[in-house]
Amino acid sequence: MILIAHESLSRATTLVSPLRGLVAEWAAGRRHSDADDRNAAMLAGDRAVAGRWSSWFRSRAAPLGEGRPPPLGAAPQARGLERIRSAAVNGARLLRQSVVAFGAALIVSFWIAAFTLAYQDRAALHVQMQRDAGNLALVFEQNVAHTVSDLDRGIQFLRWARSHAPPNVEWPDILAQDFVSNRETAQTSVIDANGYMVTSSALLRPPAPMYLGDREHFQAHLKSKGDFLFISKPVIGRASGKWSVQFARKLTDSAGQFAGVVVISLDAARLARNYGELDLGPGGGLALVGDDGILRAGSGMFADVIGKPFGASGGEATPVAGQPDSGGANPSGLVTVERRVDGAPLKVVVAVPNEENNSRWLTRRYAYYAGALAASILAVFATFAVALRRHRSEQRIMYLARYDALTNLANRRHLGEHLDALFALPARERAFALHIIDLDRFKFINDTYGHPFGDMMLKRTADRLLALSRPSDLVVRLGGDEFAIVQSLRFARIEAQALAERICRELAEPFEIGHAKVVIGASVGIGMATEDANSASELLKSADLALYAAKADDKGGFRFYDAGMTRAVHERADIENGLRWAIDNEELRLFYQPIVSLEEQKTIGYEALIRWIRPELGMVSPLDFIPVAEETGMIVKIGDWVLQRACADIAALHTPMRVAVNCSPLQFELSDVAASVQAALSRSGLPPDRLEIEITESALMKNNQRVLDQLRRLRAIGVRVSMDDFGTGFSSLSYLERFPITTIKIDRSFVQKLGERDGARATIRAIVELATSYKMAALAEGVETEGQLKALVELGCVLAQGYLFGKPRPIYEIWQSQAFPPITANEKMRGAA
Repeated sequence: MILIAHESLSRATTLVSPLRGLVAEWAAGRRHSDADDRNAAMLAGDRAVAGRWSSWFRSRAAPLGEGRPPPLGAAPQARGLERIRSAAVNGARLLRQSVVAFGAALIVSFWIAAFTLAYQDRAALHVQMQRDAGNLALVFEQNVAHTVSDLDRGIQFLRWARSHAPPNVEWPDILAQDFVSNRETAQTSVIDANGYMVTSSALLRPPAPMYLGDREHFQAHLKSKGDFLFISKPVIGRASGKWSVQFARKLTDSAGQFAGVVVISLDAARLARNYGELDLGPGGGLALVGDDGILRAGSGMFADVIGKPFGASGGEATPVAGQPDSGGANPSGLVTVERRVDGAPLKVVVAVPNEENNSRWLTRRYAYYAGALAASILAVFATFAVALRRHRSEQRIMYLARYDALTNLANRRHLGEHLDALFALPARERAFALHIIDLDRFKFINDTYGHPFGDMMLKRTADRLLALSRPSDLVVRLGGDEFAIVQSLRFARIEAQALAERICRELAEPFEIGHAKVVIGASVGIGMATEDANSASELLKSADLALYAAKADDKGGFRFYDAGMTRAVHERADIENGLRWAIDNEELRLFYQPIVSLEEQKTIGYEALIRWIRPELGMVSPLDFIPVAEETGMIVKIGDWVLQRACADIAALHTPMRVAVNCSPLQFELSDVAASVQAALSRSGLPPDRLEIEITESALMKNNQRVLDQLRRLRAIGVRVSMDDFGTGFSSLSYLERFPITTIKIDRSFVQKLGERDGARATIRAIVELATSYKMAALAEGVETEGQLKALVELGCVLAQGYLFGKPRPIYEIWQSQAFPPITANEKMRGAA
């Protein structure tokens, strides 16, 4: 339902002028018009709404405490003071806003986040730089170790080659083989026991003796008894003229005495040549340092201090044998890592700038600070923008809480407030009616054309209802496709009836939306405040009940509430609640009415009829509780119980009687009747051909394919099927052709007219002949007189039931009132297809 509030000020909610002066003048004049509106308004609720919206407009004219303009004759100084005072008040209000404190906290959080991120980045970068420097030191150390190992193997190979060469092969011949070292990177020399160079890869046969006995590598082996690889400090080679590092091992004669040394001189720059082009940043570099602290090779900051003590380069590192140092920033702003060279008296040192000198970290740090600054500026602007708009937002929320967003009409909450205000008035002033309007075909149209089309339909409906109502009426959207109008009255029911007629007539007119032209219609329920209720909730309930009755009578009409509607609702609710426990409490009973064969004049079976016996109220008519059971879906549970009970009762008889059980159309829609029948037959042991399922024409009209499938399954197991009340509804011969029907039951209305109208005999004869043509049995219901019985026999009807043959009785009393004896087991049961 939809409620539409037709109030003079509700339409002005979006008409706020941006010019503050004009709004202020309008608000000042509005104070006088508000008084007129309040005198014209019907109710206090309308007056309150009008006053609230007027004050809202005035608050928009002077937002956030802006003072009223000074009198026109005031001095300019007074105006200046007023402006200063107004600005101070506005500033104070802004600072008192909770959103300002939130904004300040947000700004602080921005800077905390910026400093935290910068610190975390710095720590992460420091760890990464330590890791990178350590990895580079590892690679450098392995490369140096590999180079030293290769040189040492070359020296040892030369010694082996000399010891295994024939006597006539000299050292120059051995070196000439050129398999020891690369002449571009190293020079191989042999020095005899007296310190003179015998040969070298640069000068295989020196023209003049060259004394090298004063060299460190010669002296070291001369004075040593052991055999080891000696690595000298960087020196300028006398043969090569370049800075070089000598790798030397001693030579011994056959007696094991000192016979000289084999030396490989390596260019100091070549030791770090693969890393010389690495850019390790300002102050960074690689160094190869001996255990004596002298720099053997280096790059970067160490390239110019080869041959000097390591400390002269400005770098500092703490050696840790075989492992990299812990790294860290030293006084020169470097992170240094050193590793010992495996198998040699050397260590490698890697120095990189620390994070304070890292451009990436500096860039990111300033980016964090700039982001915090930008976010703080935005937070300041956003805080003040939110504070300025807060009043408007609150007013908008209040509006949405009381008005429908789609139609801009009052909603259910507004209706409740309005009705409460009306019932707060003295009883003699409660001259109003509540119309609740429900659109009859809205769901179909909404499903057919889509929700956007349905929304447009609701808007058009709201417009029509507004056009039908008066300024003193309140039009509301309750929700969905329901509307309501609170109508002020002067002549009670006459006016309410006239408005309801206009509503039904107007909403029955076609709606043209786009290219579609649709007819929807409406039903109206009317509750009168002076007659039907003492509170808002009672009036809403009364109008709802009247609407329910209007829709039940005929869609497109209206109904006034009467007390009988409440009684009917209470009775229905009582029946519904009682039915939920009727089976468990054994309040349901089955009565059986005889079915007789007119040819044999014997009882061949019974129709099971359900009865409800309530302990406090006695017998409840099936006409009262079966519709309720169908509406609530309890008919499925009740129907299963009836099948189980009827099959069990008839199976317990000593004669081969059959039983007919009525099934509701809803049972076929909501459950599997065929499965329920099979379960009842299996439990009771009753043969299928002794059970007959009665259906009505309405069951065949609704979802007939589903019904057809279930009926075919019933016939497949041998269960009979009869059509009840044939000829009273939309009877169609196609039903007899399509559906597996075995019996046609002639409605009692035709039987009762026998002897009164000649047409009744013709109708029954036609039905009997039709049944015979389709090889079905015809059963007449409601036979009460001998005359009716005689006429049915003359017309050829083979089966009958009615009070003439016995009233419905419990199973244990069926023999007491049977007019015809029951058929025996040896007799053939006739009249069955």
